[in-house]
Amino acid sequence: MKLLTYFTSSAITGRFIWPTSHGWVAMLVGCGSFAVTMVHPGFVTAMFTSVIFSILISSFCMSFLSLHSITLTRIPGLDGRLGSDILLPAKITNHSKRARQALVLHEDCEFSDEGKSNYFIPALNANEERILKRKVYAINRGEFVLSKMILIGGDPAGLFMRQKLFVEEEKIYILPAYEELTRLPLYLSKNTRVSSTGQPIGISGVGQDFYGVREYRVSDGIRFIDWKNSAKQQKLMVREFEENSVHQVSILVDCDEKYAKSGIDGNFEFLVRIAASITEYLSDLHCNLLLSCGIDESESAEGPAQNIHNEVRHILSLIQPSQTTLYEQLDKVLYEMPTGSILYCLSLHESPELSNLFITLMDRNIEVRWIHAPAENFQDSSSSEDLAASNAALQPVYVNHETKIPNLLDAIG
Repeated sequence: MKLLTYFTSSAITGRFIWPTSHGWVAMLVGCGSFAVTMVHPGFVTAMFTSVIFSILISSFCMSFLSLHSITLTRIPGLDGRLGSDILLPAKITNHSKRARQALVLHEDCEFSDEGKSNYFIPALNANEERILKRKVYAINRGEFVLSKMILIGGDPAGLFMRQKLFVEEEKIYILPAYEELTRLPLYLSKNTRVSSTGQPIGISGVGQDFYGVREYRVSDGIRFIDWKNSAKQQKLMVREFEENSVHQVSILVDCDEKYAKSGIDGNFEFLVRIAASITEYLSDLHCNLLLSCGIDESESAEGPAQNIHNEVRHILSLIQPSQTTLYEQLDKVLYEMPTGSILYCLSLHESPELSNLFITLMDRNIEVRWIHAPAENFQDSSSSEDLAASNAALQPVYVNHETKIPNLLDAIG
């Protein structure tokens, strides 16, 4: 038993050769033939036994040399998105003067559907260097460490398998999926003035949409200085923005595991995708962003959207359903949202108490855009129309797995 365990562990680490299923059959046939020859010696049985053992010995030697003078190096890749193919490049080099037969590259990938990746490598020519463009479909978000790559070779008869282990660590982030937004209304609906064409009137001030360039004043913020125009005009120039657009957007993602449906098609992942779509859009604008996905410091971020973009990506990559309730999250950020800002509440559940709390925020001139993703809406046989509306004063917008995020965000603005 100890011997079997030793050889099994050795096969996993790639230090020894291990028979395949065909190899086991061939060895059993050879042993049986040898036993028959010893009991009933004869020319035919002796020749048959000799042929079987000759094939086994030659296959063993060829398998032993199949990975000789072959090196494998990991090429640093890029972070990927959930629900897309992740590129995991590697470089394989045959330092031998002889060609090598086809190989297989195996690696454990926790973010993939099967938890592993098997990549077929066609035969290598003598002294050939080849870039392997492996692609793995990601179904899990998060931070993953790739380390062990196992190169698998063998003999042409397929009787033995030779493994060689290469250890090169690489950290990779699988970011949440998002949908590119062409427009996101960032105006307080009750304060916005419009022209005869229905467009917001541009007034110099502080906001997201660019209005013009003027000379610097003492009261202006340093971050609004346009250095390119300043160099051209030989004096400090600042960028102005539309007054009616808000200067802070808050995003609250409900992570209460009691209401979360797991999986890439679950309601929690859909809310994360909405949050990622909003933050990607805001990363090109001049505004402050507050993201809350829990009560720990590592689960929230606040600051200029452009400056904290990477931190926000990191948070959205790692968050998972937890025991933190939406009320605990609101209690933490309740007084961090300034007057005249917008709150996107992405909730997994609703209640009259939550509705009343949002009405209180609206009385403080904080516009609440409430999106509700009940778990029942993320089953194949249900839709958002199946749920009865509650009696709360403020109603959320119900979504399901078929909801188009750009249309949703445009409609609630």
